[in-house]
Amino acid sequence: MTDDPALDASEIVVEVINGEVTLSGSVMSRDQKRRAEDVAERTSGVRDVTNQLRVTRDGNGHDGAADSSRAAGTGNTSSQPVSEAVGKGTSSKTASRTSA
Repeated sequence: MTDDPALDASEIVVEVINGEVTLSGSVMSRDQKRRAEDVAERTSGVRDVTNQLRVTRDGNGHDGAADSSRAAGTGNTSSQPVSEAVGKGTSSKTASRTSA
């Protein structure tokens, strides 16, 4: 997720159990929510994706879709790529958070 320059994964939590991925946390737009699910589905070994992401709105009531600069940001993350967690048969919770 963090390798996709169009996706701000800093508030996305990925849980993988036996090839079944659950996405939770928050993103800034519906486009980001769909993109996160697409990225997870394209990952080798993923059998199913449950998308529980919530779209958070900024203070002006906008969903942040017009602010592409947020999605393009990169930073230090402490996440395990989904591809490494898939298929291990154990629960793997990965919180991806970017330092400010």
